Amino acid sequence: DLPIVTPQILGKLRAKLEPDEAVSLDSGGDPAGATVLASLAEALARVELLRTVQIVNPFRPYTRDVAGCLDMRAKIEKASKLKVTHWAVNAHLLHETTPAHIMQGYDLGLELEQATGLPLLFMAVTEPMLPLLEPADFKCPLLVMTRKLGLPWDKKH
Repeated sequence: DLPIVTPQILGKLRAKLEPDEAVSLDSGGDPAGATVLASLAEALARVELLRTVQIVNPFRPYTRDVAGCLDMRAKIEKASKLKVTHWAVNAHLLHETTPAHIMQGYDLGLELEQATGLPLLFMAVTEPMLPLLEPADFKCPLLVMTRKLGLPWDKKH
């Protein structure tokens, strides 16, 4: 949770990546975290295929709707000195998530696509949610995630 980049990550960014390699940096989804990306501007400028993906969750206070997402995008772009190139949606309420929540997030992703012209790169869903969804209902890929870390107050983990 600290806004730092380890020497190993910085070295990978400075090296030429192999065609089958990728580096993914999670800057935390707000301007404070995005400032770390600004410090990497020189290294990122050399990346051949750079995608800056804004991941939104309609159940978070600042990304509940298109206006909130666009406001956050402007702040992230200013802090990171990068332009957002894609949207992704991770609509969840932890263990309370239902398929309806996922579809609500998907609808937001489609609205963002329409409002900005930027593509919806993927929808993130948890492994237990996947059997409850119909992948054909989505025009973007589903990124299936497995929770590895339990919350201290969560009795299920």
